[in-house]
Amino acid sequence: MSTFTKQFVSADEYEEWLRGAGERINVLSITNPGQSVFKPRQLWIRNPGMPTEVQQSSSSQQAGAITVKYQTSDKTLAPARGKNTNLIQGAAIAVACFALFLLAIFEL
Repeated sequence: MSTFTKQFVSADEYEEWLRGAGERINVLSITNPGQSVFKPRQLWIRNPGMPTEVQQSSSSQQAGAITVKYQTSDKTLAPARGKNTNLIQGAAIAVACFALFLLAIFEL
């Protein structure tokens, strides 16, 4: 399983993403600037069974960015990689292969 971090603008955006992700993720922590870190099983899903304090705090936290650290083995939930990342990785591999090639030539 790979570990990823994702940021959300509001609690509503996070809740929508969490509903879509379903059971394919394992949430490690949820952080809101100026607030404490929430551990798994303290997720911000609004439902009538939650205590009043949790509902009030989740609605007041919509103004701040929410950062979620999660694990998943589903590649569709992994953050998208940009062209620059792929280009840099390809260039690094090419340089390493060229260095090994030069090393092999000068060793003989």
